[in-house]
Amino acid sequence: MEIWGVVPILVFGLLYIGAIAGIIAVVVIVLKRMKERNQYLRDIRDELRNQNKATISDFS
Repeated sequence: MEIWGVVPILVFGLLYIGAIAGIIAVVVIVLKRMKERNQYLRDIRDELRNQNKATISDFS
């Protein structure tokens, strides 16, 4: 009968560890996507700066 007392602890322990691992995975994925989007916006900013410099130099 002692094993029936240990089984729920193991099952809920695994669920708890799984939930924590899932939350960590979601945080990592969100941070990675934010980093990619930030890089994409930096590329756009740099391209607009280069176009602006080229336009200003054409008028000079």
